[in-house]
Amino acid sequence: MSDIAIKECADFTKAAFIALDSLLTELLMKRISSDNLESIYKHLEHWMQSSEETERKRAVDCLCNLLDNYYSELEKNPFEGTHELPLQGRLIGRLVPRCSDPSVDIRKTSLHCVQVVLKIATCSIGTSDKLVEAVDLLKERAAENDPNSLFTLVNDLSKVLCKKISDDNLWLMVSNLLEGLADYQAQSSSGACVVLNGLVKTRMTAILSKLPDLIDEIHIKLGDIVSAQTRTGTLRCLRTLVHQQTLPTLQHMLTKSLPYDQNLISMWEIMIGDKQLAKIIFEHLLEVIALTLPYQEKDFGGTITRTETHTAKAVTASLSVIFEVEEVESVIMNMFSRFFADLLLRIGVCVDVQLTPGAKKSRSPTASQCAVAAFKGLLKSTECSTLLKYMDENNFDKLVENVETLPHGMLFIARGLPLDKPEHVSTIVDSLQSSLSSVYEGHRIAVVAFYSELVSTLKSDQLDLAELLMNSLLGRQVDSSYVVRMYSIRGLGNMADIEGNQVGKFSTTVLSAMIAGMDDREDPDDLITMEAMSGLAKIFDQIDEKHVRPILINIALRIRPCFEKPSGAVRAAAFRLFGSLSRFGKGHSKGPFLEQIQTNFVSVLLHLNEDEEEVKSACKTALIKLGPLMGSVKVNEMFQKHLDPDAPLLYPDFLNDLCKHVVIDFKDKVNFYVMGAVSFFKSSWSQVKCNAALLVGYMLGNLPPEYSSVISKEHICEALILLLKDPSAEVRINTAEAMSLLHGY
Repeated sequence: MSDIAIKECADFTKAAFIALDSLLTELLMKRISSDNLESIYKHLEHWMQSSEETERKRAVDCLCNLLDNYYSELEKNPFEGTHELPLQGRLIGRLVPRCSDPSVDIRKTSLHCVQVVLKIATCSIGTSDKLVEAVDLLKERAAENDPNSLFTLVNDLSKVLCKKISDDNLWLMVSNLLEGLADYQAQSSSGACVVLNGLVKTRMTAILSKLPDLIDEIHIKLGDIVSAQTRTGTLRCLRTLVHQQTLPTLQHMLTKSLPYDQNLISMWEIMIGDKQLAKIIFEHLLEVIALTLPYQEKDFGGTITRTETHTAKAVTASLSVIFEVEEVESVIMNMFSRFFADLLLRIGVCVDVQLTPGAKKSRSPTASQCAVAAFKGLLKSTECSTLLKYMDENNFDKLVENVETLPHGMLFIARGLPLDKPEHVSTIVDSLQSSLSSVYEGHRIAVVAFYSELVSTLKSDQLDLAELLMNSLLGRQVDSSYVVRMYSIRGLGNMADIEGNQVGKFSTTVLSAMIAGMDDREDPDDLITMEAMSGLAKIFDQIDEKHVRPILINIALRIRPCFEKPSGAVRAAAFRLFGSLSRFGKGHSKGPFLEQIQTNFVSVLLHLNEDEEEVKSACKTALIKLGPLMGSVKVNEMFQKHLDPDAPLLYPDFLNDLCKHVVIDFKDKVNFYVMGAVSFFKSSWSQVKCNAALLVGYMLGNLPPEYSSVISKEHICEALILLLKDPSAEVRINTAEAMSLLHGY
């Protein structure tokens, strides 16, 4: 295109815009009102945000012409109501980004437009307002392109606007400034950000009701902002907001849906990055966890369903983010014990809690997953590497998802804590004390399971803590939850693991509690009884005879019914415990305990050969320990020689050989043993009935004739004949074999 053609084109364009200005002015002059001005402005607004400088300049020039004519007309014919400009906030909100536009001309024109709008809106027609007139100085400085100079210019403009914008127009201006954060021009978006920060800092109380909307808009706009500087400035605006309105801001942040997107994560990070705010935020979040319902519980035809509550779950999700911020590591460390205790409780109360239908659709993490993530975040932030390793190796995340395996997860936490943070153990225990009586079963299970394992890690110089834990566990023996009662018993048994054999100092209290545990009336599957017996066995290995002497016979009597419990694990625990009592079968307790051995001798022999390998091994171990106390060298030698807990036993041969010695060394007890064996003919286990029949046969078959007069022959024979009718073929076979040994009777 030739130079002449280019000039002609420019002239035509110039003439066109002069004509456009004239047209718009004519339209405005027909009716001087803010409504009419707004109807014209809305056609220019889009072009003011254009990525093309020429388009932005033309739009701003048109607006400038309109505002100048509007203002001139008002100067000539002022009338009531004309200066009211509802468009003020919208206009200035759109003009501010242009006040820091890369184009000097656009900056100057935009500043002039702002000044005119302020004159109209602040009733300064025909008068002088120093602040409004000061914008002239800003227009002079607008020619400078230095970034620092531009920042100062916009910052000074912000001070003017903060004082001159009316409350009614403030939110409209803020909402338009928020739009300006996504301006195509980086320095323009930064300018909008500077003014926004100024308004939030000085005028937020005027639009407090809009605080949730402001936070929501900041969240949305963070996804549209291109400039890194503007993004940082916008996040700082949020931090300013938290400084002024801490609790309302945090409360609204916790309403955000999960999982958090990257912008929400950035918002939490900027808020907590200020150390002045960090502790306040942490305190509030922990308070929310403590006071908010952990779940909603509903009864659907007898089935209890627990559904998560969003707020409590959001707190843990937020903590997961916060714990990754390096600037607050010192604050986290100072509050470690509280975080540890509260998150442990949160994990406990989240078991079996379901997602809400809405959360399922959004693929939100479960309440348990959020709690575990926060807990791991705390441990990572505070360098608890051993504890984290324990958790990862033992699939901790899965363990704490349901109430059956929750205690196992707590055990790993208790083992790892003293290795990583021994200095915090006491304060954590203190923090958990009040939750022992919590209305939530998950809280109580978590704390008692944690305490029960923590006891076993204590050193000899931690006896005060040991006593506190012992008393805490004793108090939960009357808990409505059998799981809590079971782990309280386990914890008392673990007192035996305290370094330096210190359990003797607490033996009277602990033993009484363990014995009481064996009598629990609401003990499904005898789990509490088994824990009590296992715990007693551990304690008996550590304490002296004088501590047990007063209750030795009572313990033996309590154990005896457990020999015939349906659970193999319970039977095994009972036999092991009875064997461990052998430590106290000498001295003052020798006579009474020997009587208990004689009473239970038949039961141990019969269970020496049954279906459960664990029970057989326990019986072997018990007889090995009890043998030296029975007063028979031959019997003891047989026990020590043949009863290897890990080796198979030829039971019939062993029983036959044993009876040969028993009838000689315990001839006055033979009838007692035989009648005891007859009582097992009614056992629910076929194998035990077989064993009982063989024991009767071998005992009587090996009994010298001169001692047969002490035997209740008629009763025994009747019982054997009746046993021949047993439904089990194996029982009938063994009974027939036993009877074949009685040919001498």
